[in-house]
Amino acid sequence: MQTVTLRLRVFGLDVDVDVPAERAESIRSQWAWCLPDSPAQRDIAPLPGAPELNDAPLTVTRGADGESDDHIADYNLTTSITREAIGRRAAQFVMLHAGGVAEPETGRVAGLVAASGTGKTTATRHFCSRGYGYVSDESLIIGEARAVMPYPKPLSVVIDPSKPYEKTQHDPGEVGLAFPPAGPLTLGPLVVLVRERGEEASGDIARLEHIHLFDGLAQVLPQSSAMPEIPGSLDVLARLAQGGGGVHEMHYREIAETEHLLRRALALEPLEPFWRHVPGAWGDTSPYLPPEQFPVDPDRVAEGLEVERARFVDALVDDEVMEAIVLLGATPVRMSGLATLVWDASAEPRDLEQLTAQCVAELGDHPDTTALVQEALVQMLADGVLRPVE
Repeated sequence: MQTVTLRLRVFGLDVDVDVPAERAESIRSQWAWCLPDSPAQRDIAPLPGAPELNDAPLTVTRGADGESDDHIADYNLTTSITREAIGRRAAQFVMLHAGGVAEPETGRVAGLVAASGTGKTTATRHFCSRGYGYVSDESLIIGEARAVMPYPKPLSVVIDPSKPYEKTQHDPGEVGLAFPPAGPLTLGPLVVLVRERGEEASGDIARLEHIHLFDGLAQVLPQSSAMPEIPGSLDVLARLAQGGGGVHEMHYREIAETEHLLRRALALEPLEPFWRHVPGAWGDTSPYLPPEQFPVDPDRVAEGLEVERARFVDALVDDEVMEAIVLLGATPVRMSGLATLVWDASAEPRDLEQLTAQCVAELGDHPDTTALVQEALVQMLADGVLRPVE
């Protein structure tokens, strides 16, 4: 098979793409906004304290069409380029699986967060064909001082809703999208897309809801890439979210109902940090290790089993309302009330008696305090939030 090499610029990296000669012109057109000389290109500084950048070119090969339509091979190529770039940029930038739309007057970018196949590309395409600049429909790359790097890849459009990972690739200009505005782009709000269908979607449901930051982070983190590798990852992401006005859910039936909601989101003022940051420690092990569960008999807890925090990547605590979010590997865990107190007090080994005394000191006495703390310990050990001290 005769091949042609195309040079792209993706995530600030040179990417050499080997493609079948007969597909070269089509693929070049699809990726026109990622060519090195495209007006869509921007460079941004990495996160403070990021490891030294490795800017050596990447090489990616598009396979032959085989028995499938060429759109499947084209989509697989898009996935490969994105995956390779994410791997190279791990720990250097915050990377969210989100659409990015830029306000033309300010360069402020709304991050539209959603899982693949659930409306992210449709929303991005809608807004960017109505005056907003197309930043990405896939990956939002954020560096120092909230700077955003465009990734204006081909627009990936689902062919059949029952097969969300089969998509056609389209040149953004071909489908009428606007370039991002000239000059710096800065992260604004994080907006979680919630498309409501069926009976619950009757009537006027379009609304923008501010949600507790920790609940928002729990939704955003599964739609991120390589966050555990960033030191202080939860604190970094929380500050980005607050700086754009917090995390909001955008509920809608059809995306055309939401243009006023996007304008409202982009007008949000920054919010102040309110949490206490508790950095994790991983030593020489991988931060991606899944939580290890420790099921124990409640009698062992009652007999004085000592527990401590299980290994975690990062954590934030809201002392005012006793809420917490803990990142175990790549899994965010939300805690509230008694569980937050127990986890916080278990920085050093503690047993049931000591933890009960701590909860009484914080919350006041209650006839069932010991039983409630015992129940919380058993559950938190089973969930891998705490571990026994053997």
